[in-house]
Amino acid sequence: MSTRTIGWITLAAFVATVFAANLAITMIGIVPVGFGLVAPAGDPSDAFDETRREELRCLAREDVRLFARDNPDAIVQNRG
Repeated sequence: MSTRTIGWITLAAFVATVFAANLAITMIGIVPVGFGLVAPAGDPSDAFDETRREELRCLAREDVRLFARDNPDAIVQNRG
């Protein structure tokens, strides 16, 4: 499976977790988490959001590296 395909799958998963978190907050609201504290119901999916976001960042850096390797003339050098 190519890096681009994995990137699209990861992007779709990220969008889905953001949608799920917003839906949980809308439908459930806030929930007790213990010791008299409350939190938005979408907080558990926030961990998935962070993971997907980091995967997208890593894939984007890899795409830039591959582009630079395959197209050395496209990189502009700082000639300051």
